[in-house]
Amino acid sequence: MKTLNSLITKAVLLLLFIGQALSTSECAPLDLNLTTTWPSLQPNILTGRRAQRDISWNVSIDQLVYFHASLTSVVFRENGYIWDSISSIRDLLNVGVQGLIIDAYWNEGNSNWQLCPDTYPLNLTSGTSTEIPISSMGKVVCDNNITLIDILSEVSSYISVTDTDLETNIIQLHFNLHSLNSTLTPSKSENITSTTKTSLPSILSPSSNIYTDFIDPFQSLILALENNLPDRIYTPEDLYSDRQDGFLTYNSSGLSDVGYPLQHHFLIEAKKRVLAYLNVGDTFANSSYHNTEETAKIFFNSPSNFSTKNIDDTTWECLSLSPGFLSSVNSTGALSWRTVSDSPLDSFTYNQVNLLSCCGLSPLLNHSPSNITDLIPLVSNSLWSWAPGEPASCQTTFNNNYKNTSISGENTNISAYNCAILNSSGWNVENCYKEHYPLCRKGELAYEWIVGTQKVNYFNAENSCPDGTSFSIPRTALQNMAAKISIMNTAKENNDDKGLPVWIDMNSISVSDCWVSGGTSAICPYRVISRNRDALVLLTVTGAVIFVILLIGFLLNLDKVPIKKNRHKWRKLINKFSENEYEGVPS
Repeated sequence: MKTLNSLITKAVLLLLFIGQALSTSECAPLDLNLTTTWPSLQPNILTGRRAQRDISWNVSIDQLVYFHASLTSVVFRENGYIWDSISSIRDLLNVGVQGLIIDAYWNEGNSNWQLCPDTYPLNLTSGTSTEIPISSMGKVVCDNNITLIDILSEVSSYISVTDTDLETNIIQLHFNLHSLNSTLTPSKSENITSTTKTSLPSILSPSSNIYTDFIDPFQSLILALENNLPDRIYTPEDLYSDRQDGFLTYNSSGLSDVGYPLQHHFLIEAKKRVLAYLNVGDTFANSSYHNTEETAKIFFNSPSNFSTKNIDDTTWECLSLSPGFLSSVNSTGALSWRTVSDSPLDSFTYNQVNLLSCCGLSPLLNHSPSNITDLIPLVSNSLWSWAPGEPASCQTTFNNNYKNTSISGENTNISAYNCAILNSSGWNVENCYKEHYPLCRKGELAYEWIVGTQKVNYFNAENSCPDGTSFSIPRTALQNMAAKISIMNTAKENNDDKGLPVWIDMNSISVSDCWVSGGTSAICPYRVISRNRDALVLLTVTGAVIFVILLIGFLLNLDKVPIKKNRHKWRKLINKFSENEYEGVPS
């Protein structure tokens, strides 16, 4: 029996060693020098953006937060209208900008939507760059081969690369259209028209002649969009069809024939990526331009809930975490496409971008940053969900002093930084075995939140929510802010410890960098087999092997075996067989 006990002891120690070998000892340190990764984001920021998108799958698209950038201010004002500037647009999309404000100018002389805000000299050779004095910008370098289609081409390329469930997102294109009101009458000898393959007339019929045929600028813009973004634009006609369906559009009250589609329907089911908006700024020389009926089929009007940093009282209550916000949040949540812009004289700070995003406002950058790489921390701070620097990359750990085998309570030696809490600064990664009150939602009410009845670890959070409530997570910026203010205000009034932080229904238990909701059994939709479960499989196989070894050891240590009981009979048979054997060589 001593041999059996020794084998069992060794097997247990082996299992503990394997468990420790499969674990890491520390959370991965986070590099806060965000600008070093231009033009891409750090993995944890990409993970956080994806988690925020996924948690809002069932939120109507008008309630999402989008980071916008004016291309004139952010890109062209400092760099000019050159090819390097065009490539920077792709970089903006890569780091998380989802709204592009595009100023385009219709040149009556060559029938092109150009980006440079002034006419080119008549004797300028195609593909040539020149300095042009612009009243609002000073001298700006313009390449006369660059047109609006080059921007659309960059957007199209980005959409093609990111057209997966993992990376898909909504892009808003806001077109501010202007007319140069040129009275030039170009001739072929003047050679001022771009001859590149991206020239707008190239998408028209082969018989078109830009010198003699009438070209409507709005029809040209529509054709350009259809040519570069086929079937990816969600149009007013699509919205009308979805509203007529009766089950596809929502507002703050639920299903509505004046609402908008859910993000999941827009991206995954309808396979759309782009919303196009039209704002006609200048009077065009030809009054027959602007076919309202045709443009209304493709373009939405610019959102009306657009403002500068002069924001309303409700937003101030939100920014200051005032309890008064809770009495007006329902009316605020009924507003669509809430956007706020900065200006060259009053530009956003990182903190302002974060606060505005947390209050459900989409920030619009309308100033020229000193360096375009400064956009990374600005865009990263537009997350309304995760706190700055989160989600940190952490793994399950075991204490080397493996004496306490409990998996609940504060004193456990096991830690798994795969769960999330709501804190005053946003969502943070937390050890699933620590104890906090859970966040509970009252029925289907979007802005009614309370804490659970007792502090528990994450695995017991669902059982701590009182009747009529459920363990949940805020799915919009306004819900998140309402939850924070409600909990902080209630804890202050009751003078108890039921304040922040609280557990939220968000974890990465199945895969350490894939954050999902739906309880502890929620599965990451982007990987079939997770790393944590790979470790579990390996432990299971190891355990089976050790069991077989123990079984063999047990059998070999039995005091008696059947052959000993028949020892005398066996000898008798051997002797009888020996008597019948021949001795010597047979004749």
